[in-house]
Amino acid sequence: MSTKTVAYLLAILIIFSSFFLVTKALNAQQGKNPTQIPDISAQLQQVIQNQQLIISKLNDMKEELRIIKIRATVKR
Repeated sequence: MSTKTVAYLLAILIIFSSFFLVTKALNAQQGKNPTQIPDISAQLQQVIQNQQLIISKLNDMKEELRIIKIRATVKR
Protein backbone atom coordinates (compact mmCIF):
# COMPACT_ATOMS: atom_id res chain seq x y z
CA MET A 1 0.00 0.00 0.00
CA SER A 2 1.19 3.46 -0.75
CA THR A 3 1.23 6.25 1.79
CA LYS A 4 -1.59 8.05 -0.05
CA THR A 5 -3.84 5.03 0.28
CA VAL A 6 -3.06 4.69 3.97
CA ALA A 7 -3.71 8.41 4.49
CA TYR A 8 -7.07 8.19 2.68
CA LEU A 9 -8.12 5.14 4.66
CA LEU A 10 -7.10 6.83 7.89
CA ALA A 11 -9.06 9.96 6.97
CA ILE A 12 -12.15 7.89 6.13
CA LEU A 13 -11.80 6.00 9.40
CA ILE A 14 -11.58 9.27 11.36
CA ILE A 15 -14.62 10.72 9.56
CA PHE A 16 -16.78 7.64 10.21
CA SER A 17 -15.69 7.30 13.82
CA SER A 18 -16.41 10.98 14.53
CA PHE A 19 -19.81 10.60 12.86
CA PHE A 20 -20.69 7.64 15.08
CA LEU A 21 -19.43 9.42 18.20
CA VAL A 22 -21.52 12.50 17.44
CA THR A 23 -24.57 10.34 16.76
CA LYS A 24 -24.09 8.49 20.03
CA ALA A 25 -23.67 11.77 21.94
CA LEU A 26 -26.83 13.23 20.40
CA ASN A 27 -28.84 10.12 21.27
CA ALA A 28 -27.58 10.27 24.85
CA GLN A 29 -28.47 13.96 25.06
CA GLN A 30 -31.99 13.36 23.76
CA GLY A 31 -32.53 10.88 26.56
CA LYS A 32 -31.78 13.55 29.16
CA ASN A 33 -33.48 16.41 27.37
CA PRO A 34 -37.19 15.97 28.35
CA THR A 35 -36.53 16.43 32.07
CA GLN A 36 -34.39 19.51 31.53
CA ILE A 37 -36.82 21.42 29.30
CA PRO A 38 -38.96 22.85 32.15
CA ASP A 39 -35.79 23.75 34.03
CA ILE A 40 -34.35 25.59 31.04
CA SER A 41 -37.67 27.29 30.34
CA ALA A 42 -37.87 28.59 33.91
CA GLN A 43 -34.30 29.86 33.71
CA LEU A 44 -35.02 31.63 30.43
CA GLN A 45 -38.12 33.25 31.90
CA GLN A 46 -36.02 34.48 34.84
CA VAL A 47 -33.42 35.91 32.45
CA ILE A 48 -36.12 37.72 30.47
CA GLN A 49 -37.62 39.18 33.64
CA ASN A 50 -34.19 40.35 34.79
CA GLN A 51 -33.54 41.97 31.42
CA GLN A 52 -36.89 43.77 31.54
CA LEU A 53 -36.09 45.03 35.03
CA ILE A 54 -32.67 46.28 33.90
CA ILE A 55 -34.20 48.03 30.88
CA SER A 56 -36.79 49.68 33.12
CA LYS A 57 -34.08 50.95 35.48
CA LEU A 58 -32.00 52.20 32.56
CA ASN A 59 -35.00 54.08 31.18
CA ASP A 60 -35.53 55.70 34.60
CA MET A 61 -31.86 56.70 34.72
CA LYS A 62 -32.11 58.09 31.19
CA GLU A 63 -35.05 60.25 32.21
CA GLU A 64 -33.22 61.51 35.32
CA LEU A 65 -30.16 62.38 33.23
CA ARG A 66 -32.36 64.24 30.76
CA ILE A 67 -33.84 66.28 33.61
CA ILE A 68 -30.37 67.00 35.00
CA LYS A 69 -29.20 68.08 31.55
CA ILE A 70 -32.16 70.46 31.22
CA ARG A 71 -31.54 71.94 34.66
CA ALA A 72 -27.85 72.41 33.91
CA THR A 73 -28.56 74.24 30.65
CA VAL A 74 -31.24 76.45 32.23
CA LYS A 75 -28.99 77.60 35.11
CA ARG A 76 -26.34 78.95 32.76
